[in-house]
Amino acid sequence: MTDDDLASLLARLPRLTGLEHDRLVVTVEQRGDPAAIGPLRERVGEAPGEALFGLHHALVRLTGHDPVLPLDRDAWPHAVRLAWAAWTPATEARPRVEDVEPLGDDRARLVVADGRGVVGIDYDPTPPGSTWPRWFKSLLVGGSPLYGVGSDCGTCETTLHLIGWPERPAAALSQLVRERLGDVTALDRDVLDAVAPLLTGLRSGHYLAALADLDLEVVSDPAASWCVRRHELRVDEEPFDVPEVDWPGTGHLQLRTTVPGVRPTFAVVLPSQDLAAVDPRTVAAHTARIAAGERPTAVVTAWVEDRDVRMDHPERFFVGVVLDGHHKLVAYARHGVPARVLLLCRVEDSWGPPADRTAFLRAVLDSMVG
Repeated sequence: MTDDDLASLLARLPRLTGLEHDRLVVTVEQRGDPAAIGPLRERVGEAPGEALFGLHHALVRLTGHDPVLPLDRDAWPHAVRLAWAAWTPATEARPRVEDVEPLGDDRARLVVADGRGVVGIDYDPTPPGSTWPRWFKSLLVGGSPLYGVGSDCGTCETTLHLIGWPERPAAALSQLVRERLGDVTALDRDVLDAVAPLLTGLRSGHYLAALADLDLEVVSDPAASWCVRRHELRVDEEPFDVPEVDWPGTGHLQLRTTVPGVRPTFAVVLPSQDLAAVDPRTVAAHTARIAAGERPTAVVTAWVEDRDVRMDHPERFFVGVVLDGHHKLVAYARHGVPARVLLLCRVEDSWGPPADRTAFLRAVLDSMVG
């Protein structure tokens, strides 16, 4: 595609609406040409509200700038216009944690601004001929997809599948804070200050941080995974052959029981490195500390999905991905002691009602904390 071709495409945007507008924006985004940034910013200023998300996403991809925007849907369009009107190529990123609000001893709200996005969920490139310009998503580590995490379709299955282990593990984010997480007893300001270097490595956004004790088990058999066992709890589901996609493709951790609540809820914690390769000596060292009463703390990024599968089976999934602490979690599971985990939950990634985006997340956390 030449510069003239790009200019011609961008000139068509004001004449398009709906999916046609989004498809063209995705085409421009996937080309990755910085020459599109100026025209896309101009388009943000004039486009109707329904076109703003696609334009915003393209600009984030092309510029690397990921502004924090309000969770309120009514306030969002005005905020996104202001954010891109104020941005210039000279704008310098300042990764930081802001608006920290402790919520007792085990939770806190906070905002990550100018997050570096080393770990985060984003849309996959659109396959040629796809009906929807943005559909499937992946959890990325260092720009490479680690897990496919399905779509935003509220009537589709929750799907999780391993794409490939990252060259640079997610745990690299935690090396600077690992010592401070040796034995955490409360989520106080000192802990939140200590984990700021880890938080700023995530995507910009609003976060709910929670310190939880989770009764986890290691799962290596697909038949034992909630990704398969969820079918046992569905009423009137026809007998089925378990599709391959129901197994994430790797051993993982999960709560031993379903999460109590208004609908079936399953909690799975996926590794960011192969659990089969953990060092037995390191696991044994953590087991000894746990037996002595210490609570070494793992770090997990997490979100909640709330679906009505095929309009017949309401269920939720609490999905976590380990940023640091694989050996700790295996030690807890083998020792039969609930694992001390620092959960970092980006609100923008969790499903929830528009008027209270953290409602489902809070409900699951309240019910599953041991």
